[in-house]
Amino acid sequence: MLQSLKWIYLRHLLVLGVSLCLLAYGVWGLVADTIVQPQGAAGTQIADALTSVPVPAPSAADSASDTMPLLYIALIIASMLMIITSTVNLYVRSVRYVRHDIESLVRMFHDIHDGHIRVDYPMLLSEFSGIFRFLRSSGTQMMEEKRQFKEMGLIDHLSQLHNRRHFEKRLEDLYNNAKINGPSSVLIIDVDHFKRVNDEHGHDVGDALIVGFADAMRRVVRKTDILARLGGDEFCVIYTYTGLDKARELVDRLRRELPRHIPLPKGIVHALRWTGGLSAMHSSDNKFDAVLWRADQALLEAKEHGRNNTRIYPNPQPVTKK
Repeated sequence: MLQSLKWIYLRHLLVLGVSLCLLAYGVWGLVADTIVQPQGAAGTQIADALTSVPVPAPSAADSASDTMPLLYIALIIASMLMIITSTVNLYVRSVRYVRHDIESLVRMFHDIHDGHIRVDYPMLLSEFSGIFRFLRSSGTQMMEEKRQFKEMGLIDHLSQLHNRRHFEKRLEDLYNNAKINGPSSVLIIDVDHFKRVNDEHGHDVGDALIVGFADAMRRVVRKTDILARLGGDEFCVIYTYTGLDKARELVDRLRRELPRHIPLPKGIVHALRWTGGLSAMHSSDNKFDAVLWRADQALLEAKEHGRNNTRIYPNPQPVTKK
């Protein structure tokens, strides 16, 4: 059964309120008893001196009054223990419940990434149930869309990125909306010396390089952009509704944040190098793939200048060099 942090805190406040009342009563009783008793003793001594009457033996009522301070002290200690115990219990339960539910949500994220969702994820707090339902629904929908993409042939089977067909469809959509939302930029990438890896170590190692490069790109490229594998060692990024100046900054960031080495099977560590060509849509473009042609020309220019750099069309110039 789901718990609620609201009711847990309300129960703590109730216990805290009762404990504070008992604590206040104990303090008040102890102070009052301390003040009244000396005054009563002094009055008795004066009366005895004036009348010279012998002091009677303490009665049962007097004995009971002598034990009251001890009861007040016990009440104060018990109240303080209740406050401490309730506070510690509140902290422990809150931390345990929140940590448990966060771990369940993280487990669901991993399952969505791996392509499957479990029947149940145990939750303890009702405050997380709404987030859980939303993420489960969104994750299920995303997995279904990914499955449909695969069925429609829009996902590259090796890299798990968009393939050329899907890339060209999205590029055409962006071209048609460029007048309203602004132009987009296109970066074409070739992985340097990919053929050498295939020839020297075999196609299984070459495939691992493609997968490793795709995973590294996926971690760096913005979620709003489109990342695709066009074939072989050729990848492409569409910086959606992003002009050339901003796209150039993003390419700089890509060079900085991509790993310098990628571990491959057979204990091989590959030094990652790549060459890029960058261009942006123009208002004068009469077809959607004109920007792709310009980016490809910039890529050729970059290869002629020694690879491992990025050039911009129509004015080829280095963006960064790793």
